Amino acid sequence: MHARKSDPATSHAAATAITYAAPGIEQDILDYIEAYGPSTIQEIADGTAINLVTVSPRVAPLRRRGQVHSIGKRKNPSGCLALVWALGPEPDAAPAAVPLPEPEPVRVLGMTETEWKANRTAYLTACGDLLEVVRRLSIR
Repeated sequence: MHARKSDPATSHAAATAITYAAPGIEQDILDYIEAYGPSTIQEIADGTAINLVTVSPRVAPLRRRGQVHSIGKRKNPSGCLALVWALGPEPDAAPAAVPLPEPEPVRVLGMTETEWKANRTAYLTACGDLLEVVRRLSIR
């Protein structure tokens, strides 16, 4: 959480405060959903006594981390449809990436890239000389 340089001092203070408070608020959201099941942001706010405008922006980071996902919509007390949040990642979310093994070094004419770069001038000269010999032999 951060404020723009041009924001007033109160915005900077609020950004600093929420930086320290956010993990606790997010845990309260997760605890509520675990205890009461899939819930809307309004239900979470009412059930935890945390202001709606404080709960709402904390759900997106939980979703990005795969801690909650949306399972549909239902009407909230105002009659508007609201997303319903459940614990865990999206059911069709891709599994975490598995690191690939280190690839074998590329070899050119039996040499690694490092060996080739270190000696390429000598090798290219030798190849040029060999090509010149082949060219001369094919002319005859």
